[in-house]
Amino acid sequence: MNELTLDKLVRRLDQVERDNRRLRLTGALALAVIAGVVLMGQGTPRKVPKMVEAEKFVVRDTDGKSLAELGSIRGSSFLHLTDRSGSGSVSISVVDDGPRKLQMWDKHGPRAEMIVQTDGESGLRIMDKKGVYRISLDVQSDGLPIMRVADRNSKTRAELLLAANDTPALSFYERDKGRKFIAGMGVAKDGSVMLTIADRDQKSSAELRVPRGGFPHLRFIGKDRKILWSTPTLGRLSKPR
Repeated sequence: MNELTLDKLVRRLDQVERDNRRLRLTGALALAVIAGVVLMGQGTPRKVPKMVEAEKFVVRDTDGKSLAELGSIRGSSFLHLTDRSGSGSVSISVVDDGPRKLQMWDKHGPRAEMIVQTDGESGLRIMDKKGVYRISLDVQSDGLPIMRVADRNSKTRAELLLAANDTPALSFYERDKGRKFIAGMGVAKDGSVMLTIADRDQKSSAELRVPRGGFPHLRFIGKDRKILWSTPTLGRLSKPR
């Protein structure tokens, strides 16, 4: 090999070496940039939105079945939860200038309902499998509580309440229309206890009154509230010595 050819070969090797150094430098810079971007992404905290707005949210399971809904419609807002089979559900609703409701269903239909009215009255309703109201518990706007028990036709048959003077009263009614009173027991403000039994036409009745600290008093009342017979009033019981 002559000197000219050897000199060309040396110069070419020097050029290849310089090109390799530039490639290595460029690759190192690229890796540094990529690493910096990754590290910056990991170090920057993920921003969480402070508010999410929508007219309706739906939660579905992996099969696409709707299990929960939160939304608003015609001035009212609601939250509805249900199981996968759709046989049981719970619903909470708030109506604009209207009642607030909590309702529960099973496979037979509505089973329980809690209501708060705008006038302050609140109530609880419990239904049977046919959706008929059987038990209700109400607190009226004036604060007086009333519990009612109904038959299968939703007719009130028994009622327990506290009067304005906080005296309890228990009443029983016929199954006919009009809630005819047939029997009742109550405690008067003075502490005396009274038991009343009436006929179906409410034309006659028997009353047993036990005064506080006195003797029991029985009387029979006929039409127009006329007393037919009564035991004598014996006064009050004397305290034992």
